[in-house]
Amino acid sequence: MLESSPGEFAHTYAQYAAYGQLLPRPEGSFLLEFVSGDLALYLFDRCGPYSLTGPARVLIHGLIDPEITGVEVSAPAAPWAEAVGRSSVRGVGRVIAQTPRATIVDAGLPLVLSFPARPPYTPGCWTLPAEPGDWLRFTTAAPLHGYLIESLPD
Repeated sequence: MLESSPGEFAHTYAQYAAYGQLLPRPEGSFLLEFVSGDLALYLFDRCGPYSLTGPARVLIHGLIDPEITGVEVSAPAAPWAEAVGRSSVRGVGRVIAQTPRATIVDAGLPLVLSFPARPPYTPGCWTLPAEPGDWLRFTTAAPLHGYLIESLPD
């Protein structure tokens, strides 16, 4: 199982939360609009409907599209990420950590990426075929998930 609860998943990967701004949203919306640098993302809110707006640390988690994700043969000029559609992202980043449930990539902001495993779940089935230090080209499926780790003072 990828997560036993949203709180447990957020706690496990909190150190990889991105810094940015949470923007206002309509009452009852399940999407967080999060801006980090020049990247604006819509994230499925995993922590509740009443998140504050303003500066925040948000954990971004996505399931990759295995058909178009893989290790780069040569290093790019720089890591990058761009929004694709309403709630997915593609880019190139350096693998900074590998856990049994996720591969963490620095693509200009930290992203927690998992392989879309199917039952029966075996150990390591969620991790991507990459090692720390590798450059990974990735595209996620929608929706990206967002976990508010902390609101920050203005």
